Amino acid sequence: MAIGFSPSEIEHISNGGRHNLARYEVKSPIDGTVIDKYVSLGEAVDSYGRLYMLADLNTVWVDLDVYQKDLTLIKAGQTAIISIGNSNRTVTGKIAYIQPVLSEETRTAVA
Repeated sequence: MAIGFSPSEIEHISNGGRHNLARYEVKSPIDGTVIDKYVSLGEAVDSYGRLYMLADLNTVWVDLDVYQKDLTLIKAGQTAIISIGNSNRTVTGKIAYIQPVLSEETRTAVA
């Protein structure tokens, strides 16, 4: 049970049944989307290793670089429509914060 077998699987193995001990399902304690992978096929792992990074993508922050000349056109609380890649898909959000300092290199502020 310590490595994830159910009582019925343990009984099956105890009765001489074959079971692949090298592979078993990995379950996460949280719902989410896999955003990074730290393990390769065939790699040995233990209970302390990181396998995947999961994230809840239902709510995300977007950092927008706003040119200095456009800063007067935006304000906190304003609705922002963000297009996703080359698709026609868009999401709507609110500007929560406008950085009060410009980047010297790009002359932009983060909103």
